[in-house]
Amino acid sequence: MMKGLKAFIIGVAGIVLMQGCVTAPWQAKRDVAVMDGVVHTTRQGETLDAIADAYEVSPQLLSRVNGIYDPNTIKPGTRLFIPGAKELRTVEPKAVKEAKRDGLYHTVGPGETLIAIAHAYDVSTEELQRVNNIKDPSIIKTGDRLWIPRAKEVKDVEIPKVTIVTEKPIKKEEQDPRINEKIVPPPAPPKTETAESGKNTGKIVEFPREVSTIGPEKFQWPLKDNFRILRPFSESPASFNSGVDLGADIGTPVYAAADGEVQLAGGVTEELGSGYGNHIILYHGERDNKGIRTIYAHNSENLVKTGQKVKRGEMIARVGNTGQPAIADGGILHFEIREVGKAIDPMKALPPLK
Repeated sequence: MMKGLKAFIIGVAGIVLMQGCVTAPWQAKRDVAVMDGVVHTTRQGETLDAIADAYEVSPQLLSRVNGIYDPNTIKPGTRLFIPGAKELRTVEPKAVKEAKRDGLYHTVGPGETLIAIAHAYDVSTEELQRVNNIKDPSIIKTGDRLWIPRAKEVKDVEIPKVTIVTEKPIKKEEQDPRINEKIVPPPAPPKTETAESGKNTGKIVEFPREVSTIGPEKFQWPLKDNFRILRPFSESPASFNSGVDLGADIGTPVYAAADGEVQLAGGVTEELGSGYGNHIILYHGERDNKGIRTIYAHNSENLVKTGQKVKRGEMIARVGNTGQPAIADGGILHFEIREVGKAIDPMKALPPLK
């Protein structure tokens, strides 16, 4: 036994001497000091980290001095040289050592954050990060065990909650303890005086404005009450607009400007292209052998069909934002009056706005 121990110590000293020779070849062997230390024989349950902790040295030093590349390879009976140690020490199992520490472990629950845990135990988040070696507080997850210094008992962690309004309950697998659900039924669709369930009813809406005669028919504005002019008629090449753009809430009723027949109710056409979105073309007869038509574009939905006869003030569509309207948000109605291929300024053809 003594011979084996002497051989081990001589081997370690030889490594040190060789290192001295490599780093300083001009030194004589007698100038290189032999490293002080003890030889520790590992026992069942001891790890390299626990041994290093007991002798107050780093695990990296033990690995380097003893030529250990994988700390998990040490087994009971492995002999380790502990540089600088003056005496053999007892290595306490990890569980025993933790039991002697002043504090306890907290298991992270669903929705708990490092800040909330620190607040519950009256410690700083910085201290929790330091003692638990946490660099990024956001990475803690449910089930993690955090050491809480000086804690005497496990405490409940208050989770800040938010309330969300939803029409349907959230699925159980998607539930979050930080969320309170408030189930609210969807609002009833708005009722209009001219539509039932989004369909044209043929009811006539008389506007509190005068009408203007164009050809054989009398015309009125296609929107009632609250609307605004976004872009007037213009023949200028720089700002060409063959009609007038009227702004209103999406879903606002659109009315026929005069008695007529639905010549077209659709989306993309060869005549107008895709820029008009959902649109309707009404035919209103002829003036001087020239057909008169009105166009209602960018509708959210059309409520009449091709070939259908309509009366002035009858609801035919709803304001929308389809196609390529002049505005990105909100509702818009592009309204035109055409005589054969010529566009007429609606501001001049229709009665004045009051």
